[in-house]
Amino acid sequence: MIVNIRALLMSLSALLLCAPVIAWSRFDYVNGGHGWRQGDWLVNFGAGPVRRGLIGEFLIFLSDTSGVNLLVTTLIVQVIIFSAVAFVLWRIAIRHPAPALLLLLVASPAFFLIFFAANPMGSMRKELFGVLAMGLLTLCGIRGKQGLFLPILAIIAYTIWCIGNILHLFMLPAVLASLHLLHAQGILSRAAVRWLAGVSIAMALFWFAFALRYNEISNLADICAPLLARGLDMEICNHAIRWLVSGEIDHFGQVLQRLTFMSLVEYGALALLCLAPLVICFSLIAERRYLMFVFAICFIPLLPLYATATDWGRWLCLSYTMNALLLLHGTASGRLTLIRQPNTYLVTALLCASLLLTPEHSIGWKPDGALVTIVETIGVFL
Repeated sequence: MIVNIRALLMSLSALLLCAPVIAWSRFDYVNGGHGWRQGDWLVNFGAGPVRRGLIGEFLIFLSDTSGVNLLVTTLIVQVIIFSAVAFVLWRIAIRHPAPALLLLLVASPAFFLIFFAANPMGSMRKELFGVLAMGLLTLCGIRGKQGLFLPILAIIAYTIWCIGNILHLFMLPAVLASLHLLHAQGILSRAAVRWLAGVSIAMALFWFAFALRYNEISNLADICAPLLARGLDMEICNHAIRWLVSGEIDHFGQVLQRLTFMSLVEYGALALLCLAPLVICFSLIAERRYLMFVFAICFIPLLPLYATATDWGRWLCLSYTMNALLLLHGTASGRLTLIRQPNTYLVTALLCASLLLTPEHSIGWKPDGALVTIVETIGVFL
């Protein structure tokens, strides 16, 4: 009975957090697409090879082959991947042996589902593949059953993640740590771990080299032409795609422009709230050195990116979610020892704060948070 109630509550929570993200996809369809949410997925090779472009080429091929409008094709693929991520996280939530710890780690505005629900500009980005990859590895560890199906799916998702955005190279240590945990549990053999880790490293390095070699394009018209020819408006090219055109955007200048005193205060305050569950874990879990190691491999590799673009909130969400999934994997596998349960009142307070105050996708905060966004979205549909 308790398990059923837990599953019901987790299911309702997941549905509520997913509702705004799915709704924005509907809005994007009505509005002819969004330059960030769909534009980033539709980067293509129309102006020559360029980083991120292979996914756009695949979507164009899929649209042409199926006869389905390109925007509709992109939205369908996004919703399918997002739904897969939500399903995997839901399965983790209802099966994890330490539900109180899980609730603590979820009680952060940087946790994937809460962050996506509160951030229209930051949702439906290619972090979907990374969270899916780590989620599949974590779920494999929680299930505790031998088999290669979920780990192989995870590495495929990680490869697509690297193709979609090179920043995901810097999450490679987290993926390797999760594979190591599966080996320590006896789920994966040493040979399987070596093979999966080797493919992960090779894909990460290959697509990193590709991104360095084909970092920018010379003009906007050629990369937009395949999209305009398939019925999309020029507005689809004016955000993520424009950022790839040589000389169009001063990336470092954009960062400096947003680094105001107030934006740093807002981001710093939200970062403290976001990281509070991880800090609390140091009093709950015996292996503190391992906790520091996990924190380091999830957060430190991404630090150079903070000087190259303004999506600080997205990167905080990515690092936090990877860290949380590794801790859930570690405690489920027995690698991490839970010596006490988190305080119920403290977890409740953190969860309420996380639903009301969320990091912006860039530098700053959103004082309306996921809860207000959910209510407003339901109001629009009613």
